[in-house]
Amino acid sequence: MLQSIDDLLLPVLLEQALSSISSDSAITITEVGCGTGRNTSKLLSLPPSTVKIAEINALDLSPQMLDIAKSRYSSLITQSAPNVSFHVFDALAPDQGSDIDQLRGKADIVLSTLVLEHLPVDAFFTTCASFLKSSGLLIVTNMHAEMGKRSQAGFLDTDGDTKVQGESHNYETDEVIMAGRKAGFEILDGGLTERGIEESDLQTRAVGERGRKWVGCKVWFGGTFRYTD
Repeated sequence: MLQSIDDLLLPVLLEQALSSISSDSAITITEVGCGTGRNTSKLLSLPPSTVKIAEINALDLSPQMLDIAKSRYSSLITQSAPNVSFHVFDALAPDQGSDIDQLRGKADIVLSTLVLEHLPVDAFFTTCASFLKSSGLLIVTNMHAEMGKRSQAGFLDTDGDTKVQGESHNYETDEVIMAGRKAGFEILDGGLTERGIEESDLQTRAVGERGRKWVGCKVWFGGTFRYTD
């Protein structure tokens, strides 16, 4: 259900971030926590009017998830597709060799969705900063603390058979913004957007019937930060 809301709202954040990049050069995007390639697929399917993407570096803790992401990528590859590389990466043990080191400081955008809750907030921002160029952008989405207080996260991916569970932190939006500032990030576009489940989401089938119990509850937040350090 939360991934359905993320799928609904992430394209707006992507469009805003890409439209703010003035460079004519092709860009590099690093995904921190790419999972099964849900967002990698979105990046490969952007309309041609958007900024050209030269490279996508897809990082995840789970080799099994990366295998699924690679399979999705192979079905979407075209002659004009960006170069996509997949890397096993643990944000809590970031010194992992030359293949990760060569990605440091190279990204114009770091994309990380529904990952923050699984990490200490300071470690999350430090990790994302390490991959960004100066003035690079971080797009982040996460489970809202209001939802987190009611349920321990365990998300079923849209492929229907990959369940992800782990430690979950409930971060308030103000706490996230403050931690970002501490790590050298400024929040853009008026702050973090919060989103609850609405009756209309059920009517339009944006979420399934499982989402009914969350009507009226804030479940998601997201926004874009600029790295200023």
